[in-house]
Amino acid sequence: MKKGQKKFLYRVMQTALVVHIWMLSVPSVSWAEELQPPREILKYSDPTASSEKLKEPSAVFMREDVPYYLASWEIVEQELSGRMQYGESAVVYEKTGMDAEIPQTAEISIEGEEGLFSVPLVRQDYMNERWEDDFAFTLTFHSYQADSYQLGEIEISAKPDSPEPELQGYENELLRLLGLSEEHYRITGYEWSGEPYRDEAGVLCRDAEARGERLVRDCQAVYGGEVVLPSKKVYKTKAVYCLKEKKGEKKKTSKVKQRSGEGDLTESQEQAWIEGVRHIIKRLTAVIIRLGLFLFLFMLLWMAVRAGRTVWKKWGSRKQ
Repeated sequence: MKKGQKKFLYRVMQTALVVHIWMLSVPSVSWAEELQPPREILKYSDPTASSEKLKEPSAVFMREDVPYYLASWEIVEQELSGRMQYGESAVVYEKTGMDAEIPQTAEISIEGEEGLFSVPLVRQDYMNERWEDDFAFTLTFHSYQADSYQLGEIEISAKPDSPEPELQGYENELLRLLGLSEEHYRITGYEWSGEPYRDEAGVLCRDAEARGERLVRDCQAVYGGEVVLPSKKVYKTKAVYCLKEKKGEKKKTSKVKQRSGEGDLTESQEQAWIEGVRHIIKRLTAVIIRLGLFLFLFMLLWMAVRAGRTVWKKWGSRKQ
């Protein structure tokens, strides 16, 4: 191979190496530009129902160990509507009878919202089963004969000197007359309630009071579900933070009058959209440059290979 041809191949490979290094450096520059912290940050506080509860934003805001200083802030108003929220609350029903039915809906309150919201029963748990002596009822006996009273098929003595009716042994029959379960109720005693009297038909009657116990338990019912919250106005602070000001520029903060939050949200969305477009353009430009450099490098290598093959065919064959 002649000296001139070797020199040409050397120049081609040297150029390809330089282009390759340059191509690798392009994304680094692009990434470095993207890693630059933004000059300005917009920060909103959590919304509250009253503007009087809002606090002035802090003077300094740290973002990735970079300090941003408060340039200005204001209170903005926003209308919240069409909101859905899950609410849940537990209700304890004490001394619930064994046959009692738990309400299938209940009205609950939601923190931060006014009024009550109706939600369905989610689950129920029973506990602390026990006997309670708060069971009592009144029986009215009618005179059957001069010396007896009758209630249904139950006949008892009408002894005037007896302090209590002779109802021992009739407990289960009385519970059946009342439509109560023998497993969940039990009668423990009786006593006359007042003196004999005559009803509207002139029949001699006398009332008796029965007392006993009932089997009860406590029920913890949980109600919950998605509810539609009414629209309401909320307030929040909108603070603008900037990097350190230039020399001779004084830092100042100002509190602006309240205004509708709709325009601020549009402005913020517009800024975010512009930043997104810039980011996409920057990425697309970097990809195009890399692709172009890669194709250029490929062409150089392809030309170098073709030149090498031509030189080898021409000079290699002669040496053989």
